[in-house]
Amino acid sequence: METKQAKPTQAEIEACLIEILNSGEAGLNPEGVPLEPASLLGADLNLTSIDILHVLASIDMRLRRKLPFQELVITPHGYVQDLSVAQIAEFVHSTYDRALVSPS
Repeated sequence: METKQAKPTQAEIEACLIEILNSGEAGLNPEGVPLEPASLLGADLNLTSIDILHVLASIDMRLRRKLPFQELVITPHGYVQDLSVAQIAEFVHSTYDRALVSPS
């Protein structure tokens, strides 16, 4: 029987996201910019939209969920231009329970 994974706190999600951004293999923070919840992925790290999609996919893989990130990056007014660590973490936390569970 499959055990249900406990919902991470927003702070845990922020820490996970910062870890993804700082991971040397991803190459997303080569300058070692200090990251905090208010850090912007575009303005502070110069990430492109493709880089940001890579980050969002990494979150899916780490949490073993298929989160509805299209709701975060596309609004009725168009594409979101930049996202902070806190905005992403808040979104993940608020949609975690309705996300599809990915197979292990």
